[in-house]
Amino acid sequence: MLHCTYLYMFTGYYCPEGVDPVGCPAGTYNSQTGLADWTECTDCSAGMYCEGTGNVYPTGECTHLRISDYLCSAVMC
Repeated sequence: MLHCTYLYMFTGYYCPEGVDPVGCPAGTYNSQTGLADWTECTDCSAGMYCEGTGNVYPTGECTHLRISDYLCSAVMC
């Protein structure tokens, strides 16, 4: 097990005290270290999608072909 400490944190993850790192949820990303809660993860930018968990940056741009396949933060991708 890889418990979170201030010396060992990851981008793309948050670290609740005393547990293993947890990937930011789909539709979010985190390019910094030191987050303690999922609410600190950044929502994917409008017109972009963040596929899966643990994203450091948005995965890519939304297209009309991808709306059903990926979580896009904008209503009109």
